[in-house]
Amino acid sequence: MRWFSWIQGPGICFCLLVTLFVSEQLLVRPLKSAIGRRRPKQVQTVRMVQLERTRPEFMTLFKKPTIRFSDETDRDKSGPSFPSDT
Repeated sequence: MRWFSWIQGPGICFCLLVTLFVSEQLLVRPLKSAIGRRRPKQVQTVRMVQLERTRPEFMTLFKKPTIRFSDETDRDKSGPSFPSDT
């Protein structure tokens, strides 16, 4: 029963971190490079909406967003993205 107390405490955190690390290194990265799908802005012209940064963040709701289309300068940039069905 002594090992059970280890699992409840720091052991569960350690196991979780190891699992996340292994899945990223052994599954996600090789799949991304094998599939090699590029982001939509890297292969076509897409409409991009940029919000102004404000403090506090909810004030962004009251600022007019900048809308533009991607160009050559956006082709090599990466950043956060949502999954795309295109």
